Amino acid sequence: MTDRLGDLADEMKRGGFSHAPIVDECDMVIGVFNEAAVFDLLWANTETIVGRQMQISDILAYCRLDADHTESFRFIKPATPVDDLVDMFLDLNSPTTRVGAAFVTASGKRSDPLQRLITPWDVLAISSN
Repeated sequence: MTDRLGDLADEMKRGGFSHAPIVDECDMVIGVFNEAAVFDLLWANTETIVGRQMQISDILAYCRLDADHTESFRFIKPATPVDDLVDMFLDLNSPTTRVGAAFVTASGKRSDPLQRLITPWDVLAISSN
């Protein structure tokens, strides 16, 4: 919660990451930091200035999994077949909503600690090999 947005954005840019999970003290996913969260914040608060020194806690409401995003997020088990992941990422939930990331937990449920994060880019790299 105390990570600074500027540091997180720098790390994401260096690593080529589009999404960063936000986890609680038990490593359970409570949100996702991505460009969409920043845009949602700016859209909702037209007078807001997003600064590098802001903390995740300052924008958490726009990062929560149940926030009104153009992306949805799924929880899956570690052994989920790549073909199922491809189908999941290609499927549109609605004309304006798609799956932006899948969180891997032991049971495939939100109530377990996060093991990994998979994005469409990860699946495209695997399925093209």
